[in-house]
Amino acid sequence: RKFLGGEDDREVYLSMAQVYEKAKQYDNMAGALEKAWDLSESPDDKETVLFLRGVMYEKQKKYEQSEQAFLDLLKINPESASALNYLGYTLADRNVRLDQARKYVEKALELDPGNGAYLDSLGWVAYRQGQFDEAERYLRQALEKTSGDPVIYDHLGDVYMSQGRVKDAISQWEASLQEWEAT
Repeated sequence: RKFLGGEDDREVYLSMAQVYEKAKQYDNMAGALEKAWDLSESPDDKETVLFLRGVMYEKQKKYEQSEQAFLDLLKINPESASALNYLGYTLADRNVRLDQARKYVEKALELDPGNGAYLDSLGWVAYRQGQFDEAERYLRQALEKTSGDPVIYDHLGDVYMSQGRVKDAISQWEASLQEWEAT
């Protein structure tokens, strides 16, 4: 099997892009994604590249480019739950356009009900909107579906702190730290 120059080139470039992402070598990641894009023929192939581009731009804090990559992906597949969730979560994380963020995440959950990551995102949107009881409910559901995720514990800690429940907040943040150490 040939490493480059063969029929598996697209997958190799995608793998390289993911390695570059972990190393935070975004220029190299962009180059690998461009090569993977050139070898992408089907809509599914293009979706994967656009998703990784969106992630890359978001990690570089190039938010407009990130959002555009996800919107381009949604033009190809309006029912990409992962793209809808990523887009909604990143808007909420930046505390911008929260009503739109909620719509994206709710659509993701409609497509994939009970997904713990999507429940976490909806909880985070609700938190950003100041709806702490609703946020708590979604985050507790997220923990039931996805136990051991340090981000969910962290989010729940933030909710509790906003409710004035300091001991509960500290308990969640400690759980978050334990999960980070475990991973």
